Amino acid sequence: MGGIEIVELRPDDTTPLFDSALALDNTEDAELDPEREPARASAFRSDLISNESFIRRHLVAVDGDQVVGSCAMTWWTVEGNTDKLDVSLYVAPAHRRRGAGSELVRQSLPIVEANNRDVLMAWGPLNDTTRAFWANAGMKFGLTERVSRLRLADTDAQLMDEWVGARLHRAGDYELVHWRGPTPPEPLDAMATLMTGMTAAPMDDLDYADDSWSPADVAGLDAFLELRRYERWVSIVLAPDGSPAG
Repeated sequence: MGGIEIVELRPDDTTPLFDSALALDNTEDAELDPEREPARASAFRSDLISNESFIRRHLVAVDGDQVVGSCAMTWWTVEGNTDKLDVSLYVAPAHRRRGAGSELVRQSLPIVEANNRDVLMAWGPLNDTTRAFWANAGMKFGLTERVSRLRLADTDAQLMDEWVGARLHRAGDYELVHWRGPTPPEPLDAMATLMTGMTAAPMDDLDYADDSWSPADVAGLDAFLELRRYERWVSIVLAPDGSPAG
């Protein structure tokens, strides 16, 4: 391991390590999406915040005065979502294959065990290096998450109008409901049903139980996002009988 030290980063951290950790986070984002703008310190600090329902622990690997790796662990304490813990691991390109990633994982395992988690979900860039790393750690490749970005300035306004017109013609008796921020009381039950349904996907032989969301869980997530100063924009569809459709 040489001079590598593992340190936990906290939301109120004002040491130079915070700035170095932010720089590493932006290096990771740039590797995944070169066009993405660097995160600000306030946004990165918000990502370190936890509440009683949603927990975040952030370990960093330090070499001298530089953060060269990070391991962010996130888990929920809400009922029905108590078996999983998400781990996002990243090591700076110039410091890979020197043991920083392995040591971050080793020191994260006691946290996983202390919170009685049965399923460890590892997230990160998908390539031959990361596949080999997690395979060597005894993990099985199970899911691929693909993220697409829509630049609103590049959308075809005429095409959007055509889609809206088609919706009114084909499904005019369905209702579109929109809101920004926390879920209003009226659609809270519908939102819980939809969020539960979003996880009911075929998993083949992967040991991954469907998440279960109650209205109280949704409200807890909203409180967590407000604490982090996130604002969700939500649109749901209600069927003619008022049941959630999408």
